[in-house]
Amino acid sequence: MLCPVYTCYIYFLETAIGFFPDVGGTYWLPHLFKENILGIYLGLTGDRIKGKDLARCGLATHYVPLDKFENLKADLIESTNENTNLKSLTDIVNKHSEIVFNSSSFSFPRMEEIKSVFKLESDSITDLVKIFERLENLSVNGSESEIGWAANTIKLLKNASPLSLVITLEQLKRGINIKTLEDAFNIEAQMVAAY
Repeated sequence: MLCPVYTCYIYFLETAIGFFPDVGGTYWLPHLFKENILGIYLGLTGDRIKGKDLARCGLATHYVPLDKFENLKADLIESTNENTNLKSLTDIVNKHSEIVFNSSSFSFPRMEEIKSVFKLESDSITDLVKIFERLENLSVNGSESEIGWAANTIKLLKNASPLSLVITLEQLKRGINIKTLEDAFNIEAQMVAAY
């Protein structure tokens, strides 16, 4: 069954509940964007990603607006049979999509701020302290919109478990070098057992 993307969102709330990203998050969060920053930002803050932004950053392959959804559904029902393959399905969905993910046109709201604030330089505790320092600086010295974003991000981080923030940051930094989802599951199982 298809569900309209506008109702979908992804919310990484693990640090807010005193946990860390699991179900493969060790692998896929750091690999979400070539510089690893977006996954680290999402894993730490628990920021929500909705609709179009899911497809812009690669967490979804397509964004189909609500007004085109019934047409997509009808087209899929009419055009598919036992001989339908992935390419023909993709062509149908592409025809109705407003956004189709393309890694060369990757985008995410506030990406420049995220890249400058969440860059990694040292050990996890020092990196976390520097993230807070950069956010505090931006909340005072940034533009009006940067001040609002920084203040909201500080609030998200302060509502999280401090221990979970450190563990999550270290987990995702190590995840940069993980090669398979299976390796991520193994690491996460060991983390849960130790937690």
